[in-house]
Amino acid sequence: MSTVASKLKELSKMDSYVVLFLVNINSYQRTTMEAIKYLSKEEGLPGVYVSVNKPYQSIKSSLLGEKIDIKTMIFIDAITSVSGGEQLKDEHCLYLAGPENLTDFSISITEAISALNFKNKFLFFDSLNTLLVYNDVDSVARFFHFLASRVRQWQVKGLFVALDKKTDKAIISQIAQFCDKVIDLGG
Repeated sequence: MSTVASKLKELSKMDSYVVLFLVNINSYQRTTMEAIKYLSKEEGLPGVYVSVNKPYQSIKSSLLGEKIDIKTMIFIDAITSVSGGEQLKDEHCLYLAGPENLTDFSISITEAISALNFKNKFLFFDSLNTLLVYNDVDSVARFFHFLASRVRQWQVKGLFVALDKKTDKAIISQIAQFCDKVIDLGG
């Protein structure tokens, strides 16, 4: 069992949680895939994958390459528009104009979570660092607090990823107070 899976297994008895994974750039992709694989395969959960880091088509290819079924996932892609990529119509993906509009994120995430007609589900947010490129620290901290509160209200499993060395320690300490667990895989 991978490190990520074993850390998540420790939390499996909880109906809902907010977890922040601190990773280094070299383990980002592996951590993401292992977390999604654990949640979707091991726990059998449907979920919402919010991406501000990689375009949906790239994520979809990676997940399918890992034999992860995406039929019970909804993707929110906030980077394809910004990068000038083509927004291919797909029933599993909602494209946003970009990562700077946190209100759009809030509405889209709420709608996506509500659209999954399952009791147990997850919310995976792929990079808080990218949000900090487009938004100020206070706005991102408030947004995270809002999302953490909603995760608890919805009773879902919320996983958020941040690059350890690239994230200001002040924002990490602000965000950590809203988490049930901070898992440092930074190495």
